[in-house]
This record gives sequence, C-alpha cells and structure tokens, in this order.
Amino acid sequence: DDQPLTCKAAFEVFPEFELKPYKDLEVEEADATVTDADVEKAIEELREQAATSEVVTDRPAEDDDYVTVNYQGRDAEASQSEPVEAKEAIIHLGNKLTVAAFTENLRGAKTGEVREFPVSYPGDYAQKTLAGKTLSYRVEVQSIKRKVVPSVDDELAKSVSEFQTLDELRTKLRQDLTVRAQHRAEMTTKQLLAEKLLQAHDFPVPEVLVAAQLDRKMER
Repeated sequence: DDQPLTCKAAFEVFPEFELKPYKDLEVEEADATVTDADVEKAIEELREQAATSEVVTDRPAEDDDYVTVNYQGRDAEASQSEPVEAKEAIIHLGNKLTVAAFTENLRGAKTGEVREFPVSYPGDYAQKTLAGKTLSYRVEVQSIKRKVVPSVDDELAKSVSEFQTLDELRTKLRQDLTVRAQHRAEMTTKQLLAEKLLQAHDFPVPEVLVAAQLDRKMER
C-alpha cells in the first residue's frame, strides 16, 4: 500500500512533416458565371411555388391532373386478406412517381365515376407489402383538379416578391444567383488547393482523427 501509484497512457499526436513550398500553387478558378438561362430557371421555380389548383368540371381527367379518389384494393390471390384502402388520396396522372396502371385507367374518368382495374406491382416495388402482388382496385373519383401556373409578368413579381415589375425581380434574382455562384466557386477553388497541398505532403493520419472527421460529417 505504501508503493507509489503508476499508470500508462497513450495519446494520439499530430504527425510531423516538412511543409513544402505552397505559395506558388495554382489551380483553375471555378466558373461563377450566371446566365440568362439560370435566371429564367429561377423564375420558373417561383412560378411553380406560386401555382394554385383549379377544380375541373368541363372535361374528364387527363395527364398532369390531380385526381382525388377513394379506393380499395384486394389481393387477387388472397381474397380474404385485408384490403388496401384510402380515402381522398390524390393521384397525379402521368407523373413518373405515379403507378402507371393508375394513370392509364383513370385517364378519361369523370367526377363521380367508379372504375375497376387490376394493378400488378413489380417484385422490387418500394412498398414491400405490395411488391410482386396483383391487386384488384375499385376506385371512385371524388374530384379532378389542374395546376394553374401564373404567367411571367409584373403580376408574378408582385405576388412572389416586394418588387413591382418583372425586370426588377429578374435583376434581384441575378444578383442573388451571382452571390451564390461566387461562393460556390470560392469553396471549389479552396478544395482544389487543399487537394494539391495533400498531394505534395504524404504523411500518416492518426485513426482517431479520421474517425472524428467521419463523425462530424455524419452529424451534418
């Protein structure tokens, strides 16, 4: 008991290396150009955000319509199983995320109409409970709506910004896009310089530092 307490500890330390010349390193500066097409794309995004829906009463459903339905689907090979049901589900006809059979069978339908049809799901379908199965659906159309996108004019500028004219909005969008493009270009250039520095300095990195960096990236 009278002996002194001793212990051992291991620490990770930063590696030692010789800093090589770096002041003359050159990389190609990333492009920060904002084109007219970039501005028009931003305008289109604002149009989509400002879009509204309008009930369709004078025609049957067609592609790009949003059809509200009640449906019930039963497994064709297991009729006693619990049906797949939904109330007021919205089906976007023709959308790439919509099961093709729903688009094909609801195209031309009218409000109040009931349609029955089978839907075969592929074996790799994302919803595992339906993958590889064929269901018989009974679908009742509740309503049909279409998306209404505003025109590209001064009224659009007033509705989506503090500006009174489309020209003012375009000018502001170009300014904002330029700031973001310059920031991206600066970050890209810094990354390229960092990669050149790493290529010029070969040294072992402690595993604890690698793990810490991975943890920080995971937390983001």
